[in-house]
Amino acid sequence: ASLTEAQHRNETARRRLVGLTVETRPDWCDDRILPTLLDAGVTRVEIGVECLRPEVLERTGRAHGVEDVARATRAARSQGLKVAYHLMLGLPGATPATDLEDFVRITRDPAFVPDMLKIYPTLVVPMTRLHAEWERGEYTPYDTETAVTLLAEMKRRMPPWVRIQRIQRDIPARNLAAGVRASNLRERVRDRLRETGEYCRCLRCREVGRRATPPISEFVLIRQGYRSAGGVELFLSWEAPRDDVVAGFLRLRIPEEGAENPVPAPIIRELKVLGAEVPVGRPGGGPSDYQHRGLGRALVEAAEEEARGRGFDRLYVLSAVGTRRYYERLGFVRADPHMVKSLFAGRNPSREP
Repeated sequence: ASLTEAQHRNETARRRLVGLTVETRPDWCDDRILPTLLDAGVTRVEIGVECLRPEVLERTGRAHGVEDVARATRAARSQGLKVAYHLMLGLPGATPATDLEDFVRITRDPAFVPDMLKIYPTLVVPMTRLHAEWERGEYTPYDTETAVTLLAEMKRRMPPWVRIQRIQRDIPARNLAAGVRASNLRERVRDRLRETGEYCRCLRCREVGRRATPPISEFVLIRQGYRSAGGVELFLSWEAPRDDVVAGFLRLRIPEEGAENPVPAPIIRELKVLGAEVPVGRPGGGPSDYQHRGLGRALVEAAEEEARGRGFDRLYVLSAVGTRRYYERLGFVRADPHMVKSLFAGRNPSREP
């Protein structure tokens, strides 16, 4: 079967593809490759940023620069893709202070602001160039205490719409020559914050079920916005303020006026309802069930209101292959590689502006 035929079958399969991620370099995330990724059903790109220090990138042999990161972020976001950054702490030439400065810039500077982060302290592995530098005394990686202190400070400054996907590479300690050997680094960072009565407010740490499972009646719709990569990002979320947990969220990108955009109207880049998984076709109703309770539909309706209020007559979504039928039930039609919905009755707009 062709890819198109396989995708069509998966739209109604018993087990459906609800997301597809690829990893790439900042200098290889543009119009040369993005159309191919979109046709393949990709919904998220993870970009190997590493840091924002030109001298460190050059010393470690990276082929990209800081401007490549900004361009890649804008290109991916403008197509509706979710964007994750991979960061490395303690690279040769970096310090805890410069790593923290990079983190603040990445999460605050409108040229960047990823949706998700994977953060990896640099490790020394035998039979590598870095191992040779370490043996000669030219490089010293962060130890566990340094990494915990730095990561705790990063978590204190984390925007609530960014999700930390992962901290540290899962490499057995016996395979390491030097670096962080503790396998529970994330737990240690959590405990460090608890010592001062704090906790991480990244999206992952606030997901329902991790700290609390309030009744659905306690959730209210929250609207937050920020600028990123040549557009405005709206983060709409169902949150229970008392417990500071999130049951569902939607990422909506508003294109920058006057700028060239491949999608000429607002686009939903991510829609997710959290909690216990409820099979397709079954209603949610258990105490920890938030799926199939209308939260996702309400978020899409809120996105429609936001788009309509800004004068747009249509709303796009980058749907995974396995969620296309869901969006069809909400009134969206195919506009490959996206889906689109008219915000006025009786109209089904074409892909063109």
